[in-house]
Amino acid sequence: MAKNDLLLTHTFDGNATRYELAGRPHHDHIIDVETGEVREFVSHEIERLQARVAEDHGYKIVAHRLELYCRKAL
Repeated sequence: MAKNDLLLTHTFDGNATRYELAGRPHHDHIIDVETGEVREFVSHEIERLQARVAEDHGYKIVAHRLELYCRKAL
């Protein structure tokens, strides 16, 4: 986290650091590997699946990060 806890720091795949305001609703990221564009997305289906996988292994998620590195589909 950034020094003042108002910003979250992200470094995607070793590229430049990016900042987001802290306290925003949870979301994940799609990173375009050709352009470096970063898009935010929310998927309740993915969140439910992650919780189920953790539970199946005897765990409860306390935090996670999901980054999808993608190319535009042709």
